[in-house]
Amino acid sequence: MNSKLSLFAVLALSASLSHAAPLPKESGSFDFTVPQTGKKMEVFSYQPPGANANTPVVFVLTGLNRNAAEYRDSWVENAKKNKLIVIAPLFSEADYPGNDGYNLGNIENAKTHQVNPKGEWAFTVIDDLFADMQKQGVTKQQDYYLFGNSAGCQFVHRMLTFVPEANVKAAICAAAGWWTMARCGKPMALWAGQCASESDAKTAGRLFCQTRADHRR
Repeated sequence: MNSKLSLFAVLALSASLSHAAPLPKESGSFDFTVPQTGKKMEVFSYQPPGANANTPVVFVLTGLNRNAAEYRDSWVENAKKNKLIVIAPLFSEADYPGNDGYNLGNIENAKTHQVNPKGEWAFTVIDDLFADMQKQGVTKQQDYYLFGNSAGCQFVHRMLTFVPEANVKAAICAAAGWWTMARCGKPMALWAGQCASESDAKTAGRLFCQTRADHRR
C-alpha cells in the first residue's frame, strides 16, 4: 500500500512540474523569485478573455510611487482592445531602494560606488521574468513590449542602453525626470550598438554631439 502511495505521489509531482502555472484569470498577481539574487517580488498581471500563450506580452514599469497594481489597471482597456498580456513587476523600495535601485537599475552600489554584478541589476529582472514565463508555458512569444512612465521611463531607456541583448520587440516611454546621455568627446560604442571599429565609435559620438548642438540653436 505504501509503495502505491509513493508511486502516486511521484506521478502527481511529475504532473505538477510538467504543467505550466497559469497566470491569474484577468487581473491578479503572483510571486517571482529573481534567480540571481533570490529576492522575491510581487508581479501584477492582466490577461484579457481569450488570451493564450501566443498573446503578445507588454511589461509596464511604474513611476516614482511604484504603484504596480494601479499601472496594471490603467492598461486593462488597452489590453482588451489590442489583446495583450500585461505584466507590471513591483520593484519594492526595500529591495531596490531609491533612484539608484530603480531608476538607475541598481547598476552601482550606492555606498561603495562599485559596479554590481549584472545579475543584480534591476534591468536584468525583466528578461529573467520573461524567461520564467516561457519556461512555465505562460507565453510562447520570443520577445516582449516595454512601457515606462516617469521613473519607469528612466528605467526603460537605461535598460535598452545597458542591456541591449534584452528580448525587447519595441519600447515606448515618457516623462523621464532626467536622461542618461553620452558624454561628448567620448567613444559612443554603447549608444551606437556594436561599432565595427574604434573609429566608428568616435564618429558616432561626434554625430551625437553635433545633433545636440543643432537642437540648441
